[in-house]
Amino acid sequence: MPPAQPAAAAKKPAAKAVKKVDLNNASLAELKTLPSVSDDFAKKIVAGRPYISKTDLVTKGGLPEGVYLAVRDRVVVNDMKKAAPKKAEPTK
Repeated sequence: MPPAQPAAAAKKPAAKAVKKVDLNNASLAELKTLPSVSDDFAKKIVAGRPYISKTDLVTKGGLPEGVYLAVRDRVVVNDMKKAAPKKAEPTK
């Protein structure tokens, strides 16, 4: 039988859910909330859109690998849904 653990040790605090930032749709302000992302890096990220994968931050976005390593778990890549508003259908 395994030794009994104190109640405090048995319960681990729940990890705080971090909202992931979408590389294709986030504003400059949202991008700057990421660790190691300065105003200049945020502008590079926007200029490199659209992204297909997170690694495009280095290959396409021109960010140093260290910045990529700092943000890779806090970003996602979605379609550019917000960036291109739908055009109105022509009426007949």
